[in-house]
Amino acid sequence: MAVRSVSDSGQPQVPLQIPKLVTDPVASLKPWPINIRVGTETVAIPAMPAVDWLDQLMRLDDSLFLDDIFPGLLPEQDYDRVMDAYFSEKITPQDMETIALGAIESAAGRPWWVALRMISVVRTNWDAVGGEFALRGVNPNHLSLAGWLDAATVLVIRGIGDNNKINQFFIRLEKPPPGHVVEEPTV
Repeated sequence: MAVRSVSDSGQPQVPLQIPKLVTDPVASLKPWPINIRVGTETVAIPAMPAVDWLDQLMRLDDSLFLDDIFPGLLPEQDYDRVMDAYFSEKITPQDMETIALGAIESAAGRPWWVALRMISVVRTNWDAVGGEFALRGVNPNHLSLAGWLDAATVLVIRGIGDNNKINQFFIRLEKPPPGHVVEEPTV
């Protein structure tokens, strides 16, 4: 989608091409539970507002472990069932990592690496962005993680301002991690 921006002088700039990073717009509407199939059973991470996800994911640079997400965010009974399956080798550490990243992707409504990078950008630039969130009424207690990321993306883009720098930012944001293959959607 092209968005026409206006410079500080009031002059129109070249339209900015915003990449389609949102994979599930419904995730932005409200917090949803995340159902996860483990063997023959289904467990669920309860619906949580952005603040609860961010409490875990803003630790990215220092102490986030994917097992804090899965099975860490499960209710106690589901947590115990998953750990039983893990200790009986019905699920592997790789399975747990894949499920955790999938849970982040489901809550974020966009690829997990895009979500984690955007959260890291906001965390790193909190002195500038945090005040904007407050002034604009972006309340992580009332939004889904995806909705919060939608607002964060707009605020960061507006903060960058220059279309060339914004395009460079998006290229870095959307680039899959090394070794990760992204399947192209089929029409």
